[in-house]
Parts: sequence; C-alpha cells; structure tokens
Amino acid sequence: MKLKLFYACAFAAALVFTSCEKKDKDPVVKPKPANSFTAKVDGADWAAVVPMAANQDRDFVLGGANMNGESIGLFTSYQPDIKQLGTYAVRAIYVVAPPGSSFGPTWANPNASVTITKWDTVANLVSGTFTFMGVADTSTGASGTKTITDGSFTDIPLQ
Repeated sequence: MKLKLFYACAFAAALVFTSCEKKDKDPVVKPKPANSFTAKVDGADWAAVVPMAANQDRDFVLGGANMNGESIGLFTSYQPDIKQLGTYAVRAIYVVAPPGSSFGPTWANPNASVTITKWDTVANLVSGTFTFMGVADTSTGASGTKTITDGSFTDIPLQ
C-alpha cells in the first residue's frame, strides 16, 4: 500500500512539474513619479531634488538641482506665452556649484528645445522632455561640452 501511495504521489508531482510552463514575467514599465525632473549628463543619471516651473509674463522657467550642487535650467525670456503642447525654443544651462556657492562651472546652449507633452490647466502641472549640448563658459572655469540627454519632467507644479 505504501508503494502505491508513493507512486501516486510521484506521478502527481511529475504531472504538476512537467505540465507547468514557466513564463517570464512581462517587463514592468515604471511610470515616472509625479514632480520628477531627470536627465542623463554625459551618460550618467541625474535627478533634481526639488524641481520647479513657472510661466508668467512671457517668461517660462523650468529647472532643478540635485544634492551635489548640479543644476539644469531651461528658460525663455519675452517669448510668446507657452500655454499648450508643442516644442519650443529655450535657453538651457547646466551648472556645477561647489558646496556653499550658487555659482560654478557653467555649460550653456542658447538654442535648445523643450517639448511640452502635458499641460494640465486645472491642476497647474506640466510634463515633457528635453535634450541639449552645453558649451563651456570658460569664464566660469568650465571646459569642453556637457551632453544632456533623456531629459524628462513629469507633473511639475507651475508657479
């Protein structure tokens, strides 16, 4: 009797383990968290601690800084108001400020662009993408270029 029970259990186990097909899980696509401002700077991940955006009096400003004193800013001055989805010409800047300072080596591009992909006028939030290549302002101690890619901002509150 014990032998029959053993064979029955072995058969059941073999049936269960051979009939199950292991399927790889579907890849998880993580949405960008709200109020995020991220990019790659020369291929390295970068994220702002507290991003900000403002759109007043024909000036559009978007930016943020991380805990290492690195900041990215995108802005227009005296341009037609940005109030809808689309791609817009902006000035872009990347700054590395040493601890205790608000100034440091700076890379800029006066001909960058930002694409607004979401403009929520009820909640006053803006989302979109950007990229640019910053050229060194040698008077600030910067040299060479900085390539900013995969720039993304999600649900940044507009001031």
